[in-house]
Amino acid sequence: MKRVRYSVGMSDEIVHLGASDFDACVAFLNRVFSEDGSLDFAAMLPTIYQPTEEHMGCHLAVRRGGDLAAVVGVFPMTLRMGEAALRLAGIGSVSVDPAHRGEGLMRLLMDRAMAEIRAGGFHLAWLAGQRQRYAYWGFERAGVRQRFTIEKRSLKHLDGATLGAGALEAWRAGGRWSAVDEDDDAWSAIADWRQRRPIRCDRGRDAIDATRWLRAHHHTPRVWLDGEDRPRALVVANESGQGVTEWGASDVDRELAGIAAWVEGGTDEHSAWFDADPLPGRTNRVFSAWADGTSRSDAGNWCVLDWPAVLSASLSARHAADPLPNGEASVQITGFTQAAVGLRIDGDHAQVAEVDGPTALAVDHHAAHRLLFGPVAPAFTADVPAAASALHAWCPLPLWLPRLDYV
Repeated sequence: MKRVRYSVGMSDEIVHLGASDFDACVAFLNRVFSEDGSLDFAAMLPTIYQPTEEHMGCHLAVRRGGDLAAVVGVFPMTLRMGEAALRLAGIGSVSVDPAHRGEGLMRLLMDRAMAEIRAGGFHLAWLAGQRQRYAYWGFERAGVRQRFTIEKRSLKHLDGATLGAGALEAWRAGGRWSAVDEDDDAWSAIADWRQRRPIRCDRGRDAIDATRWLRAHHHTPRVWLDGEDRPRALVVANESGQGVTEWGASDVDRELAGIAAWVEGGTDEHSAWFDADPLPGRTNRVFSAWADGTSRSDAGNWCVLDWPAVLSASLSARHAADPLPNGEASVQITGFTQAAVGLRIDGDHAQVAEVDGPTALAVDHHAAHRLLFGPVAPAFTADVPAAASALHAWCPLPLWLPRLDYV
């Protein structure tokens, strides 16, 4: 049968899906993203794929002959950085039926998605995927993701050195790891522990929703219960148990002891790796001291739409974590977005404001992401003049999304 070629705009009505489209949408995504249909989006992303109007209404779609031909999801989130709350649009499930590829449907839906994101007043957007493909819509790989790998055999050299005398021994004396479900009494403690994270997305305190979040991307949440079955620490690990993407406890000492206890007895692997946020602090400093291996990479594709708001949140969070040296820098951003911003550190105050007049440095929209948020130093992106030399000491500024919030 001869394939029918369509032109963009030829009977292409973009619609928001509804609850009744749940089964068809999940089946479509499973088929597009895995040749044998073995992928299960409802299991992989249980927070997003639920048969409700609210959840399915986040999906833009085009149909051909009554069947789904292309889908793009736009999922609203609140990203907290220190005291600031940023409106983040997560883009995911970008998919086109193989029979309709090359017809411009992805471009059509991405154009609509970005238009709705702008109209919705979002501060920034995030997606995973090929860097050059999504650069057309203002996305650039930026931010810093740190991964620390700790070998089980190394723990014997660490006792008492950074944990504090007797901390790990106390964990060894009694207790156990236990998987968490929605009926578990630990959820209130887990929600409280999560509020300690300096960069996090809002997830609410409902146990059922929390279970879905912590099981995203085939992870399993586990708590360490002491001898009296009281929850003392949380670890969220992948299927093998080797990769840990979230952890928590009531204080840093218990958090570190829980991390060490997981490496020692929570996983059957010879080592475990931990994905950490990019902010300085005691936990990350201890990771640096413990780790047998360390790597740094970007934190996905980002598109900043409100530069003053995002930079203010990021600079303030970085300054609060570990005070930055006094200084100032001004940057003109051109291209996909336009802004002129001044950054200033003055004692306890981190300030970002719009600037009228000349700036010390001018870069395009994509380069601005790399200059300010990394993952490499500013000098790898631009020739930074003396008037903006404070950027060398301040950047990369934090821009990061927890793994379980990926869409």
